[in-house]
Amino acid sequence: MQHSSRLVRRSLLASVTAMIATAFLGVIAKNRTLAQSTNQESDRYTRGIETFKRIGGADYDRALRPLEAFFPDLARLSVEYPFGDIMSRPGLDLKEREIANVAALTVFGSVRSALKYHIHGMLNVGCSPQEVVETILHAVVYAGFPAAQSSC
Repeated sequence: MQHSSRLVRRSLLASVTAMIATAFLGVIAKNRTLAQSTNQESDRYTRGIETFKRIGGADYDRALRPLEAFFPDLARLSVEYPFGDIMSRPGLDLKEREIANVAALTVFGSVRSALKYHIHGMLNVGCSPQEVVETILHAVVYAGFPAAQSSC
């Protein structure tokens, strides 16, 4: 009987040890995943801020400051997704992306502050004032005169 109870104890001890080891390894794996996720978010933010600075110039964070004070998550997301993920993608350079932004914002006709920011952005990434004018005139064809006039 003693031999049998020792086997049961050993088996129980082995099972408990295996469960603890599995739990411990799970925690380590979760922490690694969390660290990788945090690094990716940090990379997105860093990439976004760099792109944001190139477009916005010296006062690049003018629109972010009020958000950071009251809505820090929205401020972070406003940098990570549009600037860290989309504006920094390969395929189009910042000049081409800013032309597209100004054209799209002109079509909306009701987003003056964003349009103003991206008009300055066009100039900051190398567009000429004439290219800004031509981009807006081109958008008028699709936006209509009232939308284009209300955005200027």
